[in-house]
Amino acid sequence: MLASSHSRRTGQATLARARELALPLDLPAYAAVGRLARARRSLAPLGYLRPADILLSAGGAVEPSVLEARAALSRLSRADRDLLAAGVCAAALAAAAVVASGGSSAELDGFSNALTGFDHLDAL
Repeated sequence: MLASSHSRRTGQATLARARELALPLDLPAYAAVGRLARARRSLAPLGYLRPADILLSAGGAVEPSVLEARAALSRLSRADRDLLAAGVCAAALAAAAVVASGGSSAELDGFSNALTGFDHLDAL
């Protein structure tokens, strides 16, 4: 019983320190909490985790991809960036137009045909 109480305090202290330093938890930390829950046959150890821990961990996992994307964008020429921005804006405007119109399938077919300049069924 004493060892169980000690491991609980240690686990909680570790999580508290990680929160204090705003450090994301890594996968082994989540695996350790899961193993503790299985060993105790209780969901109580999962209660040590807070939504803020999960959000911070998700942000930590996504951050390298975001930094890579930013680096890739910074390597693009100005013309390439402008072309990419125009494409994103055009897609956003098209999506907004579809949402604003209610998005029936007949309207979507007409919208698609207007963008491509021909009827897909005529191509068959």
